[in-house]
Amino acid sequence: MAEKLSKDALWKGIITSLFEPFMYYFYENLAAKIDFSQKPEFLDKELDEIYPLSDTKKRRSDKLIKFFLKNGEAHWILVHVEIQGYEDKDFAERMFTMFYRIRDRFSKPNIASFVIYTDSSKTYAPNTYAYNYEDIVGLSYKYGTFKVLDYTEKELDKPNNPFSIVMLTTLKSLQKEGKENYSWRIDLVRQLKAKNYDTSIIRKLLSFIKYYVQFSDSADELEFEKKVSTILNLRKDMTIEEYVAEAFKDDFIAKGREKGREEGREEGIEIGREEKRKEKLQAIHTMLKLKSFSDEIIALILNVEIEFVQQVRAQWDKDQLDDNQNDNTDNGGVKPIAE
Repeated sequence: MAEKLSKDALWKGIITSLFEPFMYYFYENLAAKIDFSQKPEFLDKELDEIYPLSDTKKRRSDKLIKFFLKNGEAHWILVHVEIQGYEDKDFAERMFTMFYRIRDRFSKPNIASFVIYTDSSKTYAPNTYAYNYEDIVGLSYKYGTFKVLDYTEKELDKPNNPFSIVMLTTLKSLQKEGKENYSWRIDLVRQLKAKNYDTSIIRKLLSFIKYYVQFSDSADELEFEKKVSTILNLRKDMTIEEYVAEAFKDDFIAKGREKGREEGREEGIEIGREEKRKEKLQAIHTMLKLKSFSDEIIALILNVEIEFVQQVRAQWDKDQLDDNQNDNTDNGGVKPIAE
């Protein structure tokens, strides 16, 4: 059975990979004004500095994105994907805190804040933070929200927008369980094929469909792999993981190159062999975060020795275990909604 993949990582990855259809899906009027020829800036590092993980005990699934309009204006959007549906009384305040910290950091930019609620609770969807004290009366911060369970499949399926597949996958995962996971996922793969999207888009969406919900039966997973291979006409010697990985290869290398150069500058290392090694190291880290690629596939994609991948994974696993142990010392008083 494939290793379970974090939904947080999947959402952050698909928003990054499909930013243009994402914006047209949720902000059609604004998207029409965006200059998509200029690459958006994904400010994950800056967001971590603005609102460190230590500020909350809850797993983070936030994206801060800077983009430019056709008139040259810079805009920002803060996107939070709420996965678990925790009954968190401080959630709206955290959204407000991130908002004003971003405004302070970037000199009062044009910024939209948006929450996508993908959880199974039918009632949890806070959208406003209000504050009143003494002479401060009526301070209110309202952010955009989208509750997946409030929509039908027909409403979520927007014509010619590939992000519809992401939303349909999310809704169906909330509606279906057990063996039914197989049939609706196959239906979505058929839709991918029929809509004739670019191959790279198909690969990225296939990754979301495949890993968003774990199969309860390994036999169903194996049958899914075979059926997908037939639908997409994959080579007999190509696994779905290899097919999907090709779509993200350039992203992994680019992220590794950017991070490697950054560390190289900080440490005064000459650009050369050491920087190349750092690029590959950071690319491996990126793939390990997704948890969907074996050591063999990582080595194949990045053209490195499998022993190097295994060494990096061993250290990575150790670091993650240490982080989890630290997180588990305090759950922050947040309790999940009873189902």
